[in-house]
Amino acid sequence: MSRGTRNPKQIRKEMARTREDIDQTVDRIQEKVHSENLKNLAKVGMKKARQVTEHKAGDQLEKVSRGIDSAGNSISRFARQNPLLTAAIGLGIGLLLRAKTDHHTNTTERKFS
Repeated sequence: MSRGTRNPKQIRKEMARTREDIDQTVDRIQEKVHSENLKNLAKVGMKKARQVTEHKAGDQLEKVSRGIDSAGNSISRFARQNPLLTAAIGLGIGLLLRAKTDHHTNTTERKFS
């Protein structure tokens, strides 16, 4: 049949098929555009999150560093102001470590005896 001899029913069917084809094409284009936008948004979001995290981590590291410096200065000052007490603390720690080492050695010797 030539185009000039089609009846109205055939024309409607052809128009319906054409609409379906156009709808499917538009849907595919929208999906592609939508997925590309989501990918770009995700990339931008991840980059921003990384920058914020790095900045916050840097701030926290700086705070911890200042705290450690401050604690070290406080301990040094305490040790200089209280030499006998510092020596007694050091002696106590040494005795505790020695006792722990002796206990560990005795326990190990019993296991292998």
